[in-house]
Amino acid sequence: MTNLTTDYRLNTGARIPKMGLRTQQLPVGRTRQLVLAALRLGYRQLDLTLPATNTAQVGQAIRESGFRRSTIFVTVQLASTVAPTAIRPTVTGALKCLGLSTVDLCVWTADRTGQDWLTARRNLEELTRAGLVRAIGVAGLTLPDLQNFWRHATVPPAVVQISGLIGRPLGQLLPFARAHHLLIAAPVVAEKPVRNRGVRLMAEKYGVSAAQLTVRFCVQRGILPLLTARTPAQLATDTRLAGPLSVNDLHRFATLRNPTENFW
Repeated sequence: MTNLTTDYRLNTGARIPKMGLRTQQLPVGRTRQLVLAALRLGYRQLDLTLPATNTAQVGQAIRESGFRRSTIFVTVQLASTVAPTAIRPTVTGALKCLGLSTVDLCVWTADRTGQDWLTARRNLEELTRAGLVRAIGVAGLTLPDLQNFWRHATVPPAVVQISGLIGRPLGQLLPFARAHHLLIAAPVVAEKPVRNRGVRLMAEKYGVSAAQLTVRFCVQRGILPLLTARTPAQLATDTRLAGPLSVNDLHRFATLRNPTENFW
């Protein structure tokens, strides 16, 4: 079972595929080949982190795939090192490298030094008015800052991205996101060994990898999984989902503890 051809509806009315491929960690020399392989497997969402060294290769793969641009959802996520005042030049530079006139989603990542999210919000909104991005998202904000961001926005964010699932309970974020039709997105890393014993045992129970288990959890909870895979085999394997998780296992997965432990 896969969810490559199904989608969520954003609060903008646009549709976004239920799975995405993160290109951040793809080796430059293999990015074109791997993105082409992903598109041919059925992936229709590409998630790029900026700045990056492989942006041009992603754009080349999109052009060579033969798929219409309208069928591929392109997200650019601005790393926390991108200052709010640098948002527009970073995005326009990426568009030039990609060979695109617009991206479907731009996610700004706040750092932990109290960056000026008001300036970030204004610059993101200007990008939408200029037609350079179709929707905006945020990452790294505390819930109070997210609530303030939403309250003052003239272009409401459509996506909020979190850094992981295990040991990071969603708490009040989930009801806030549901109430405001915000889609939650989370990374799923395939190649690193899993240290969390609870994840390992549950994956064994369902006869799948930890990545497959996490994707299933995301889909059942209405969360967008962003997969990081480095080989064609991983691209194919991680889309074959576990059977539906039981209600008890959904709860267990959501409440696995140890907030100081990395997810993977």
